[in-house]
Amino acid sequence: MDAMRLSTLLLYLSLASVSAVDKLKNIDDLKNVGYGKPFPRHGLQMLFWFAQQVDRADQNGIYTKFNLDPKKGNFGFHEFKNYETILPNISIRGVQYYSVGNLNSERYPKVKQLPCYVRKYYNKEKPLNNMDRLMISVNPNSPKKVYNVYITAHNKSGMNFDHNATYEIDSTLINNIRRINQPYDGKQECERCYNFLKRTGYTGDVPFTVNSFCHQQLYSLTAGFQIEFSESIFCHDLKFDLFTTRINGFDAGLELYTEDGYACARLYIKKTFTNWQNDFYYSWVGFYNGPEEANDKYSTHQYAVKFQKGEEDNTKDYDIYEYQSSLAIAPGVQIRFLLDKNYNYVLAKTTPWAGPETSSDIDSLGPGNTDISSYGNAVIPVEIKGFDAGLRLYGEDGRASARLYIKKTFTDWQDYFSASWVGFYTGKEIANGEYYTYQYAVHFEKEEGHLTGYDVFKYQSSLVIAPGVQIRFLLNKNSNTELARTLPWEAELI
Repeated sequence: MDAMRLSTLLLYLSLASVSAVDKLKNIDDLKNVGYGKPFPRHGLQMLFWFAQQVDRADQNGIYTKFNLDPKKGNFGFHEFKNYETILPNISIRGVQYYSVGNLNSERYPKVKQLPCYVRKYYNKEKPLNNMDRLMISVNPNSPKKVYNVYITAHNKSGMNFDHNATYEIDSTLINNIRRINQPYDGKQECERCYNFLKRTGYTGDVPFTVNSFCHQQLYSLTAGFQIEFSESIFCHDLKFDLFTTRINGFDAGLELYTEDGYACARLYIKKTFTNWQNDFYYSWVGFYNGPEEANDKYSTHQYAVKFQKGEEDNTKDYDIYEYQSSLAIAPGVQIRFLLDKNYNYVLAKTTPWAGPETSSDIDSLGPGNTDISSYGNAVIPVEIKGFDAGLRLYGEDGRASARLYIKKTFTDWQDYFSASWVGFYTGKEIANGEYYTYQYAVHFEKEEGHLTGYDVFKYQSSLVIAPGVQIRFLLNKNSNTELARTLPWEAELI
């Protein structure tokens, strides 16, 4: 009898230990348990990302507006069987556990849909940067509801999960993470994630990159200061012009253009993205009469894999695919790239078409360009790397002049460019520090009635316009932080 009571007691204690998962209720709790630290672990970044996918929980702590469908495997979600019993037994009928965070794209191809700040330091040879996981409990037949959220990690052997590193995330903590830097005030998601990591004590010797495409300003999370601009750690290196939209999470871009009076779309696929047809097998581009149209209210559409490859490659790094729709081009027309048949997964949407003044015609890029031949190649704006902005060299009254194109959604550009300047050079061989003259970006004069979608600022220098003259955009006082340079000015064509 005593033996039976003892075995019953042991069973009870065993079940109790399985169900006893500590709950983290605030950021200080999260900071103290050490989850996702130090660099290059990715658990904190993943938790931040997840918090953006849910709305505020109801009074029972249940999230009722989850934006993903884990049973489809998107973002690397997969069913978690809980064989090691690190999570409580589920008592709600039909509810299952799903896990996300395994960055091995060979096993879970759709993990590439996670933003770059989550997956950028993954190395399959180093288990430390793939040991963190996030689990949710959800009914796969009703995936809009998430009942519980857990974080855990593999032990150092990488074979089993660590019971002592497993925690439930209270809905209050999720909401706190969601509210970091809200209202947004123009801040992008990577920057908000960076601020979250700072608050949780995440440290590392490699810089964390800040902006919507993860390549704008670099910060050391150990020292906490801004460091030199470096292109080598970008998650993406797309060299598109001002009118191309990046497809979020992939080495690809989307462009709206017109041909024969119809709305057309171009897909830019990086040549190293060899399995794009698998990842985009169900992806499609929708054509819409206006930006206010719901995702399912498209005028027409086409699957990405059915686009026709362009006969001419105008870039050595990307393959270009095109499609001409049956929708007549008109002001307001927009195209969107959707990952699959679920209308919530919009990975890119273009700026609405605004008529001839915002088409890709060179004539539209500045006032008074009725005779563009005299400008040579220098008429075309160049991208200011990492920002929704462009730089253009032009001549006015015989003087070299510069225009800055700032996308209207880049509302805090003056903060980012507070120390940025445009240098004027007599030739392309001149060192950055040997400029003829310069002007700070924030001191440029705003032009009125210019390009829809962009604010335009100009500055006329004292340098006489002549063949070889060039302008360059530098991020700060460090002459190595060059973000853009125009082609040298060409002689007038007779």
